[in-house]
Amino acid sequence: MRAVWLVMAVDPDSRPAEDSIPRPFTVDEDRIRLRGRPSELVGVMTVRRAAAPSRELFKVATTNLAETEFGYHQQLAFAPLASSSLPLDHAMPRVLSLGAAPPPGACGRVPVRFSVEPTTPPGRYEATFSVAGVDQVAEIEVLPHELLEISPRDIAISGPAGGVVHDELILRNGGNVPLDLDVLGVLVLQEEEQLCLSLQHALDRTKGCRDDEGAHTVFLDALASSLAARKTDLARVRLADGPQQIAPGDAIQARVAFHLPGNMIAGRQYRALMKAGTARLFVRITAEAGGVSTRPKDKRRQEAAA
Repeated sequence: MRAVWLVMAVDPDSRPAEDSIPRPFTVDEDRIRLRGRPSELVGVMTVRRAAAPSRELFKVATTNLAETEFGYHQQLAFAPLASSSLPLDHAMPRVLSLGAAPPPGACGRVPVRFSVEPTTPPGRYEATFSVAGVDQVAEIEVLPHELLEISPRDIAISGPAGGVVHDELILRNGGNVPLDLDVLGVLVLQEEEQLCLSLQHALDRTKGCRDDEGAHTVFLDALASSLAARKTDLARVRLADGPQQIAPGDAIQARVAFHLPGNMIAGRQYRALMKAGTARLFVRITAEAGGVSTRPKDKRRQEAAA
């Protein structure tokens, strides 16, 4: 312990100049420019890498992390945020991530990356990072970013063909601009095991064929016919109580209306995926009896045969 205190008490200014640890690199630009959505602000800076220092120069016991070998390599990978005009909690440490640096003694362009709160308003900001021990100014442009989050992500509903089914979903605005919501999207319905059932139907039709060429034609015709007979229209999804606006970071519990297609077949189950921007909603639908079917009678006969 006594040796540790002796080492820590050494005044760095008293060490010979040739015995000091050089800065890992210098930055050629006056300002770093970062641009992108809040979670991914990216840019590039030109650096000149210093020659690799001798390992004998690094300290083992010191209050200055930069004097250790670990701290030296940390400076090659990260630059702490010193100050900024960003609406951040500056008490929480944040760093600028640096890409792979050029070899010792070389010059090169290094990609840099930074992130802020997802709800940071779009605009231009200024920040100062401690890059290799020197303050470096950065210009930051935060772009508008819409991000709708839906939960739960997987639901099951049931209703008659042509009917309207209501369910409640949590809608959250995870972006940095207000979201105006009304129509959420459409559902592309697919009957459970639709392709498998159509393949089985087509294979059954080939059992009486005497030659391969005829069986091939019968198989394709039967497959196409079965798939066409099972085709279902789109279901539309919208807010049941009219348009709503969600502020960045806010969430609402919304009643959602599912307008089911009129050509569903009672008793069958369907699955569908709705895409609303980056949000995804998986829906399982059971078609109930009742309602007004819009399915043509000839298709009903095809489905019965299928």
